Amino acid sequence: TKAVAAKAGTVIISAYNKYRGNYVVVSHGSGNTTTYQHLSKRSVSVGAVVKQGQAIGVTGSSGVGSGPHLHFEVIHYGEQVDPSSLM
Repeated sequence: TKAVAAKAGTVIISAYNKYRGNYVVVSHGSGNTTTYQHLSKRSVSVGAVVKQGQAIGVTGSSGVGSGPHLHFEVIHYGEQVDPSSLM
């Protein structure tokens, strides 16, 4: 399954970590980033400008996980937040 950018922005991290597996972080400006973890494949590199809905990778189970899934986080000024609070 494709993992897509929740919002337009710039890729600031596209890397592998033994816990997060393949992961991508997109900066959306205004202190807001989204993180996509445990991807089986990353489709973007650091510096790429992505559109909302653009594929940034493929979901998977890389890193520490209990099966294929997407760990999605929204960070607002350094704090994890419920995405619906930003609507």
